[in-house]
Amino acid sequence: MMITKAAAEKWETGKDLDILSYNNPSYEGLQHQRSVLFIDKTYFLIIDRAIGPAMGTLGIHYALKEDSNPIYNQKQNSVTTSYTDGNNLLVQLLNKDSINLRQEESFVSYQYQKEIKRPAFVFEKFKGNNQTECFISVLYPYSNTAAPKIKIKENDYHDPANGKIDMIITIDGKTRLIKQDLNK
Repeated sequence: MMITKAAAEKWETGKDLDILSYNNPSYEGLQHQRSVLFIDKTYFLIIDRAIGPAMGTLGIHYALKEDSNPIYNQKQNSVTTSYTDGNNLLVQLLNKDSINLRQEESFVSYQYQKEIKRPAFVFEKFKGNNQTECFISVLYPYSNTAAPKIKIKENDYHDPANGKIDMIITIDGKTRLIKQDLNK
């Protein structure tokens, strides 16, 4: 049975980094901690941690606007919208471990009892023990037809399972150090 009892853990704003972190018990034996980092007032880095002894398939779900015409890239673990006006979004999972990107069925309703189909997808991986599992996603809006190239380099301090983020993210050649302790 799903539990919804989220509690804010961290809320900090700054010149080039805003952080919101909250925890939700989700399911028996599983805490879901989500930390959203708004970087350089430009893009979002989302760190999802599944904490606890529960095992099974974990999934991070996304839904898009019905006319977004997404392009799914299994190799890059990414999805991009393809609006002709150039207002597009890249959603990319940055994990180095084995992840499955799968399309899902989803609907939205703007009028009572009238559903419209919309694109949706999930990034999945299996949690087979009581170790914490993590998903690290980037949501990057861009204003042209080519999605940015994103890479990460994990530094020595990087241990997302224990809430330690220490990585260099490179987007189209521009680098940014992201170093945070999500436990403080």
